[in-house]
Amino acid sequence: MATGEADSGHATPEGVSIILPTLNLADGIGQTIGALRDELLPIAASMEFIVVDDGSTDDTATVVNRLCRVTSDVRLLRNQRNLGKGVSVYLGVLASRYSKVCFTDADLPFAPGSYARVIERLLRGCPFAVASRRMPDSEILVRMEVLGYAARRHLIGVAFNRLVRFGLRLPYRDTQCGLKAFDRQVGIELLQRVRSPRFLFDIELFLAARHMGVPVDEVPVCVAYNDFKSSVRLAADSSRMLVGLLQIWMRDRLGRYDDPNPAMAPEVVRGLAQEVLDDGVLAPALGS
Repeated sequence: MATGEADSGHATPEGVSIILPTLNLADGIGQTIGALRDELLPIAASMEFIVVDDGSTDDTATVVNRLCRVTSDVRLLRNQRNLGKGVSVYLGVLASRYSKVCFTDADLPFAPGSYARVIERLLRGCPFAVASRRMPDSEILVRMEVLGYAARRHLIGVAFNRLVRFGLRLPYRDTQCGLKAFDRQVGIELLQRVRSPRFLFDIELFLAARHMGVPVDEVPVCVAYNDFKSSVRLAADSSRMLVGLLQIWMRDRLGRYDDPNPAMAPEVVRGLAQEVLDDGVLAPALGS
């Protein structure tokens, strides 16, 4: 066992930990947790929601801390600074209490039922279950006012995925879908191999799974486009992703995903976040 429960100081009883990496979502995080709780209660008797605040400048931490005071299944981690989604997910997984872990975007981009579908696959014994927006049974719901944006985003996503499949020999239809679940220990060992801590760490999880021999199940989901970002942001993000993909391709060619990244060892990342208890006291998020 490379890192394991002993390394993080956690026992892992049966249940599901939901990791929500969050940045400036004060207005929506409460609704997100409530909606997920309602959807998952029928399939997960024990669960927790770990909000990882990645340097928000709004009242996200205040809102979540208020929730922590009234419900025992919500926890708040605050990063020392903006660390990126990959590190935030990793910190949440290390702090998790349950044997199954799921992470998803905190703005709930998927229609109800999608989250339960992925977690059910995990509970049936798959060690690594990933949502896919491009399987035959997947669906896309689009509001008319964002139809053009949704079409552009879909086409860019399809083109990028073809590059991933061709360049990295990964067979998966949707590496970037922001809803994934795994056994806690599997997740820790996958995330230890990440070298891109921000927006492309998902691809590295698939590469790590291949090198570790971890089977991956793709699960069809329904994604909803209800709003949009500017096309300039979309173009800029696409350029960054192409550069990042080239870096990942070079690392894969050099065999970097065969072994854990020393910079992602728990003893290294320990201290990058603190847990905010319901009385406002800060505590180590990952144990001593």
